[in-house]
Amino acid sequence: MVALLGLIYLTQVTKTSFYGYTINKQQEQLASLKAEGQDLQIENAKLQALSEIKQSNVAKAMSEPSSVEYATN
Repeated sequence: MVALLGLIYLTQVTKTSFYGYTINKQQEQLASLKAEGQDLQIENAKLQALSEIKQSNVAKAMSEPSSVEYATN
């Protein structure tokens, strides 16, 4: 009887440990995906800002220089 109770206890402890490991692994994955999502939002904002700058009236009024000269030492 004691052996049976011990076996049941060990089974429950093993299941609990396994589920704890699974939860920790999924929490790490969630944190990683959240960080990746934030990085993508930042990249998206940068790309949208660049697009808006190119479409602005100031940018449209600019023209190519007729010649370019570089300073040399």
